[in-house]
Amino acid sequence: MGVEAELRVGLVGCGPRGLGHARIVAQLPDARLEAVCDPLAAPRDRLADELGIGRRYERIEQMLEDAGLDAVLINVPPHLNAAAAMVCLEAGVDTLVEKPPGLYAAETRALRAAAARSGARCMVAFNRRFNPLIAEAKRRVAERGPLVTVVGEFHKNLVDIERQGRIAEPTLERFFYETPIHALDCVRWLAGAPVREVHGVSRRAVSRHRDAFGALMQCENGCIVHLVANITSGARLERYEIHGAGISAYLKGVSRGHLVVDGEVTKLTGNGAGSTEAQDRYFLDCIRNERPIGPPACDLDEAVATMELMAAIHGD
Repeated sequence: MGVEAELRVGLVGCGPRGLGHARIVAQLPDARLEAVCDPLAAPRDRLADELGIGRRYERIEQMLEDAGLDAVLINVPPHLNAAAAMVCLEAGVDTLVEKPPGLYAAETRALRAAAARSGARCMVAFNRRFNPLIAEAKRRVAERGPLVTVVGEFHKNLVDIERQGRIAEPTLERFFYETPIHALDCVRWLAGAPVREVHGVSRRAVSRHRDAFGALMQCENGCIVHLVANITSGARLERYEIHGAGISAYLKGVSRGHLVVDGEVTKLTGNGAGSTEAQDRYFLDCIRNERPIGPPACDLDEAVATMELMAAIHGD
């Protein structure tokens, strides 16, 4: 591929999340959204009409055969992510797949094996790794020495979500993998080393589905990680803490936070592009420059590690 060539990108899944990725690609000077795919005509045509996309497909296989794509972005319902990504990886097409990369660790291991066979690159969209606020907090704490402890929380109301009827039953039963997985992958990345030991618990507290989770982990670098997730809470809440030598970072979600350094409080600014914009740009730069997916991104080795931890906590 020449340096000046536009990357030809395909999009699978034209719902709200897919539309967000499509709008990002549409703003890039060196990439073109070449084709969209969705089995449902209404979202497919709505997205394609907004962005002026002529190539529209019901089936991924047909899109890959016809459109001559350099990369594909997968944004389908969570329980279909692994199957959709598998089609692209088996065809040798570089793929960015939304989280989770399957609802079972075995699905993610299968994606890794398929990518190894075909040579396709695959990145999983754990965009907290690209959040400028979280990245700044990690850097500032690490400047003082090794991280000592990391805390992550992710709470959401599964009861309301279930009542709305917008999520398929397989995902409801494994909803821990749908949203709180962001927090687990984030604390893994923050800790900076593989997990050596994990003690996880889960239960059905309010919902008929498993809804309360906790884990205490120790990483190979000694960092202790604590994760809590409750998906029958009163409201959505995401929070992180990073503690080091005389320094702590407290993050409320992905947009606000502060440092406490030797007792002095300073605000975190987190200057930089939004998480998803930076993530999509990074993926496409890897494709353009023909380099492997590497830190801070989540490749399939990293994704397998996250999914296996999820399984240990979930009780699979």
